[in-house]
Amino acid sequence: MKADEWLDERERIKGMGDRAEISRDRGISYPKALSALRAVMELHRAEEYEDPAGTYFCRICGDWNMCEDPMGEQPDYPCPTVQAIDALLGEDTRP
Repeated sequence: MKADEWLDERERIKGMGDRAEISRDRGISYPKALSALRAVMELHRAEEYEDPAGTYFCRICGDWNMCEDPMGEQPDYPCPTVQAIDALLGEDTRP
């Protein structure tokens, strides 16, 4: 099952309002969600630039130039992906 389909299924079950089904689904889906989040965070982990300032960048975004700013510069860590996750978890790390 693709990630979008998996998320849609969780929303469908939640929308049903059946507490027993929701509880059963949480027991199955919570560990999967944690594993998925861990995998994303592993991809988007901080790497140190080779400069004396000790600046960090996102390993995956830096390798693929996915998060360049409008001037073509690689943004410092945390990248936009990590910033979005942190904001949803209650720790706003946006610059």
